[in-house]
Amino acid sequence: MNPMLRMLCVVLALLATSARSGASDSVTLYVISSAASVRIEPREDAPIAGRLPIGTLLNRVAPPAYKEQCPGFETLNDSAKWICVYAPQLETGSGAYWGGWIAADLLGSKEPRLGEVIAQYDATPREDLAGRRKWAERAAALDPLSGAAQERLLAVLADLSDDAAIAATKRSFTVYEAAQPDISRRTDDLIFAFTNGLLEPIGEWRRGSSGDLRGGRVVLREFDARTKQSFHRRGNLYRLHSRGQRIGVVVTEAEFNCAVKICPRQIPARGVYLAAGKVSGGLATNYWLQQWEGRGRTPVTPEEERRMFKIARDWASLLKPEVKTKFVQHIDDKKPYFFVASGQLYRDKGRFIVGNWVMGSVNDQHHGDEPYESLLIIVEHRENGEFSIEPPSGSIAKDGCRYFDHADLDEDGTDEIVLKCEQLEGQYGYALLRRIQGNWKIRRD
Repeated sequence: MNPMLRMLCVVLALLATSARSGASDSVTLYVISSAASVRIEPREDAPIAGRLPIGTLLNRVAPPAYKEQCPGFETLNDSAKWICVYAPQLETGSGAYWGGWIAADLLGSKEPRLGEVIAQYDATPREDLAGRRKWAERAAALDPLSGAAQERLLAVLADLSDDAAIAATKRSFTVYEAAQPDISRRTDDLIFAFTNGLLEPIGEWRRGSSGDLRGGRVVLREFDARTKQSFHRRGNLYRLHSRGQRIGVVVTEAEFNCAVKICPRQIPARGVYLAAGKVSGGLATNYWLQQWEGRGRTPVTPEEERRMFKIARDWASLLKPEVKTKFVQHIDDKKPYFFVASGQLYRDKGRFIVGNWVMGSVNDQHHGDEPYESLLIIVEHRENGEFSIEPPSGSIAKDGCRYFDHADLDEDGTDEIVLKCEQLEGQYGYALLRRIQGNWKIRRD
């Protein structure tokens, strides 16, 4: 063979190899297909541990760490075809993250964007129906409520005369458009925390002897990560509430098999909101909370907020001098974390107002970096105008807890406050702050 021709062949081969393995050269990767199967070993017939939706952020595991983090690495025959990854947002406990092996062609180093994916569809020749279907499915997966994505997917499926796929696609779109999710098939009454696109089971409603909500109790607990639960399935709908009102629904978009691999604490999910606003998370349930339907809540007034801040400053003045100055300044700056919201006291015909100020973190304080303080104040404002501070205001600082959200989870007429409690090395848990016989108490079950 001509030497120059041989050299050209070598260069082309290297370029092809580079293009095929481009995703594996990046530390941060994204799922770029509609969904990606995660397998426990790098081979096509290996058991599937889960399926992640398009756009999921992943970190590539470097080959030197395969032995510790990538079971089955011994069977890896083609390093350009399979990539070992983990999802830094999906925790399995004790600082470990959920992951496995994904086919390299399902991953990319650039986060997929709806406009770019639709542009790829439009640029694909009309006769290339398989290519147009691929891009349309990715667009619809990125945003199931996008009219442009829905229109293109249904059009290409019609061109393919795939009636079964058309029917399934329409059902899928209906799931995301459902203002009233069908929750009649549940086998248990579950409570979830939803934030930053992640749904986490945190507790359940244990019914009373009569079988309805009243007479039972809310229990916050951990769930067995080795047993597949109903919420580990894709396409589940839950009613989403925040600050005492229903704000929309949550749809799960990933699926996990806990029998194959320990499941993560969180499930990737999408919030579909009744109205645009700043709230992007809250408490989700798979059971009805009837008294929230159609009922607005009275917001905190400027005067009430002013009084809450005065109470906070008065409490901070009792701290040790080396902490007091910093915490008072933190309160006055209203950053990086403060929250004031109102909830209902139905039986007393009034409202409570909760304020929370957090400075630093438990972990930083443990390592001697910065002081940590968390102040949570509850004030009851009754219809007669009384504005009284209630215990245990300020008493939970030592527990590393902060306000997460509130809801009347047991329908007794008074909202329960869910707290997220920070622990060392990034670990955390949840606690319930509820009104019991006139006093607010933290309950850990």
